[in-house]
Amino acid sequence: MEKRSEQYGWGRFPRVSAEQIRVENASDAETLMQSEEHFCLMGKGRSYGDQALYDTIAINETKTVMTLDTEQSELTCSSSCTLRMVNAFLQAHKLRLNVSPGTEEITVGGAVANDVHGKNHFDAGTFGETVVQMEVYTVNGREIVKPDDSLFRATVGGGGLTGWIGSVTIRVIPAIGNQFDVSRKKLNSVDAVMQEMINTAMPYKACWMKDLHSFLYTEGDWSRGWDDSKAKRGKLRHHYFGWGSNPTVLNVFDRRTYRKAKEGRSVEPAHTFLYPLDRWEDWNRLYPKGFIQIQFAVRTEVFEECVHLTWNAIQEAGCHPFLATIKHFGKREPIGMLSFPREGFCFTVDIRYKSGREEALQPLHDKLVEKGARFYLAKDSVMKPHHMVHYPELNTFKTYLKESKSTIRSHQSNRLRITEP
Repeated sequence: MEKRSEQYGWGRFPRVSAEQIRVENASDAETLMQSEEHFCLMGKGRSYGDQALYDTIAINETKTVMTLDTEQSELTCSSSCTLRMVNAFLQAHKLRLNVSPGTEEITVGGAVANDVHGKNHFDAGTFGETVVQMEVYTVNGREIVKPDDSLFRATVGGGGLTGWIGSVTIRVIPAIGNQFDVSRKKLNSVDAVMQEMINTAMPYKACWMKDLHSFLYTEGDWSRGWDDSKAKRGKLRHHYFGWGSNPTVLNVFDRRTYRKAKEGRSVEPAHTFLYPLDRWEDWNRLYPKGFIQIQFAVRTEVFEECVHLTWNAIQEAGCHPFLATIKHFGKREPIGMLSFPREGFCFTVDIRYKSGREEALQPLHDKLVEKGARFYLAKDSVMKPHHMVHYPELNTFKTYLKESKSTIRSHQSNRLRITEP
């Protein structure tokens, strides 16, 4: 066990003092799961808030292994593999993942634990829907679980609370190329964005929002052909005392970006379309004290009202809404007990953190919950227990954890009373 040090998630808020345990093999995982002390699990630390924070943090440093069954079109890999590793491995075999989130820097274990979704949720669903089986270490030892098993449904979207994920078998599909045919257009209302997303035949769709009257809508699909060029990535080494996330600077950046954005069709590398923020390795450093992300899904009929409500509340609190996006969710049965997506639309926005802002956002969360909003646990750092009301299987999940005698905890799971301290 390493000495206690400051730890935080991708949002850099909250920050806690914690000890770390390095888990390097199956034996370590089995020993860890027999511990009577509470601990949490962490992969690459890309969940935003305190989902992977606790007094003791077990870090996944197991060997990265990938094997491919070409006859079954299935990839089996260790949970420590990142999606970047998986994508590179599959591309060499002219294959690809059917579901990938907005970053390829997360681990496969993290993708399962948060049942991540991508720009094509309406057509393809979540990452958990592509999982054939997985190896999970619990207090009962090593278990191999499949979609019909309770442990499977609790683990997918379960925030790492059920056990240590060893290996995961994923269904993959043929790739026709590594580029995208992309179309972009500027729109002037939330309703216009919704209508585009509802009526398009394109499977991948997302929209960046500058303000309540300026939207850059993007849709696309895989293009035939292969581009051998590598993704260019920069590194933000300093936060420059918060200069880059100053509201005035962000406002100028948003206006300039929107003004210069080109409408029309283009062909671009898949990594540019699917993972735009990955071009900067440490973009979260823009926020010296961290940031809060609000991400919720709500039914179509009230989505526009909820976006206006959120935007206005953030501005009234003296904050600048940044990196706001809209996605379309399809009607699909959730694969996990705590899977996030629900039929309708999803809104995401980042807010620079400063002391007291988490409490200032509580009235907004209350109003959104009244409208039926469900918040994404992977991005949360401020919710209260009553904000979980729109997770229909929450009590089933709590009961499962209690009966399984899991000793895994996190500051988030305790804060939301998913687990008992």
